[in-house]
Amino acid sequence: MNKGGNRPVDAAELRRRAEEKLRKLGASTGRLSSKGDAEKSLHELTVHQIELEMVNEELRRANEEIEAGLAKYTDLYDFAPVGYLTLDTEGKILSTNLTAVGLLGKDRSTLINRHMQHFFSDGDRPAFNAFLKKIFESGAKEVCEATLLAEGKSPLFVRIEATVSGSGHECRAVLEDITEQKKMQDQLRQAHKIEAVGQLAAGIAHDFNNLLTTIIGYAELMLYRMTPGDQTRQMAEDIHKAGTRAAVLTRQLLAFSRKTVVFPKVLDLGEIVIGMEKMLCRLIEEDIVLKIEMDPGLWSVKADPAQIEQILLNLASNSRDAMPRGGLLSISAANVMVTGSFARNHPPLTVGHYVALTVQDTGCGMTEEILSHLFEPFFTTKEIGKGTGLGLASVYGIVKQSGAHIFVTSEGGKGTTVRIYFPRVAEKEEKAEAVKVPIESLAGTETILVVEDEEFVLVLITRILMELGYTVLGARNGEDALEILKKKEGDIRLILTDVLMPRMSGPELALRADKLLPGVTILYMSGHPIGEREKDTKLPTGATFIRKPFSPLTLARLVRQMLDNPPAP
Repeated sequence: MNKGGNRPVDAAELRRRAEEKLRKLGASTGRLSSKGDAEKSLHELTVHQIELEMVNEELRRANEEIEAGLAKYTDLYDFAPVGYLTLDTEGKILSTNLTAVGLLGKDRSTLINRHMQHFFSDGDRPAFNAFLKKIFESGAKEVCEATLLAEGKSPLFVRIEATVSGSGHECRAVLEDITEQKKMQDQLRQAHKIEAVGQLAAGIAHDFNNLLTTIIGYAELMLYRMTPGDQTRQMAEDIHKAGTRAAVLTRQLLAFSRKTVVFPKVLDLGEIVIGMEKMLCRLIEEDIVLKIEMDPGLWSVKADPAQIEQILLNLASNSRDAMPRGGLLSISAANVMVTGSFARNHPPLTVGHYVALTVQDTGCGMTEEILSHLFEPFFTTKEIGKGTGLGLASVYGIVKQSGAHIFVTSEGGKGTTVRIYFPRVAEKEEKAEAVKVPIESLAGTETILVVEDEEFVLVLITRILMELGYTVLGARNGEDALEILKKKEGDIRLILTDVLMPRMSGPELALRADKLLPGVTILYMSGHPIGEREKDTKLPTGATFIRKPFSPLTLARLVRQMLDNPPAP
């Protein structure tokens, strides 16, 4: 560079100038005629020698700067975050940087003159060839994405951007590894799909629960009226069983979408598991041994007991299917202190105290591919007609809704272990004794206002309560219910209202009803999850709720309980 540092040094020009001065010096030396001329020529020679040395020094510095710049450029080129390639019209590699060498998994020397097409999957090669042809035909920048198959490496998803260069017989290509970006996009897309399916499932569950309330309710009423020897009793029992099984399916739909209504309680996981032992024994095959181990002094956790039971049933059912020739099913619970190192290796766990529920079997196990899809809704390895694909998806939904964390380890032929970590809570276990009484003893004479927008559900509830002796006033929506309250038709002691209704929700109705009839007891019912974003559908703190589908006996017990012991205002 020259001293100004703004313009590059032209080495050829410097040499030309030096040679010209030397030539002139030689010509003048040949014409020396006196001592003065000799001294003058000697002086000029000295000056020219100094100038030549300065020129040589400037050339040396310029060369050093050029070499340093070239080295810097080479480093930037070779170690760029993306791969650079030059390809000819046939797709042969003419040059490449080290990043591209790393992506392609070959030495630079072996890549030269090798066809780029050989590094793509069979399905992507035609698209790449069309991409290459389009580049040279249009001369414009083109972009494509493809799966790169490098020797000894996992497949990579890459983005290729190329444009024609030089004489038009070569193109410069940028090769970018977007595998992680693609994975994140796929995960986001999958999350959107699950959310959409969850919203659909919630809507379906709502409609089904209304239908099932009617089916189960009328089946039970029929059974109450039948004698043990009635020839149609078996048909009524089958209807009731089918309705109950369908109700379990709707709960699974809501559980995997994490939209189910939960009733968390402080509880002992050990007591839940032990209480399920007989049911689990009936669920699994006779050649499967059930082993239950509960550590003494388990810490309390907060969860919905019904959902814990559903987790156990789903996991035990999967274990049973994985052991067609028998085996061992182990269920255990233990207090666990999660340390920092363990939490780092098991995100999203955090340091703290947990109760770990473990379900382990000696079944056929699962491959890595199956494990990667394990909690996806409707994913199943069972034969058509033998699995809905909702079991583990609902387990995952319940676990997340409960603030817990689930981890699954499995290996083909070596069984599966499912471990769920429930956070410890400081409160003591909540225990309540269930009172078993016949439905006839739950009769009453009070007036009840029932608000339900589904007519067949309204008719069923009205019939159940009227047969127990209650006076029932029915309304199809909140506006009709308020009109009844304004007219003060009877001494209304309790309002049984659906939560989600057109134009006015149950909680909104309750607020308005309290102004017309202060202190009236409210009992909510719904077969739909309570909206998280809709403030007017959130139940008040301490509200009593009955989940659809419910049986006539369950409804009768709760109504009688609330009338005899109304909640404090």
